[in-house]
Amino acid sequence: MSSEFDLSELKQILKDCPEYQHDHHLGRPFMSAYQIAIQFAKAHPLHSSVKNREVGGRGKGPAHSLAQRIAGFLSKAIRDGKAPDIEGGFISHEFMGGPWFVDHKGQEVRPSGSAAHSIFRWVP
Repeated sequence: MSSEFDLSELKQILKDCPEYQHDHHLGRPFMSAYQIAIQFAKAHPLHSSVKNREVGGRGKGPAHSLAQRIAGFLSKAIRDGKAPDIEGGFISHEFMGGPWFVDHKGQEVRPSGSAAHSIFRWVP
């Protein structure tokens, strides 16, 4: 597995999801790859992946998208059995005109590609 990211840092972002209510019957909330990427960039501004690429969005291309890289990294970790405590999924594109995000610099990000609909959550 690529050492571009530290799996424990990404898990911590999922664990610290602010909307988590311990007694909610649906469990922990999912975060999109963009939300994870924005939080990662905010928490690790000097990380090489943050310094060398944009969070993502239309026109950035998957090779330059932090969100796409994180989505791929987490997906591979789940598939390879290295993240049994992370659940992933997709939001259907049906009837969607968004979502859009505000990045760690306060800039609007209009996502494109599969990272826009890739979701993850930590499951203890």
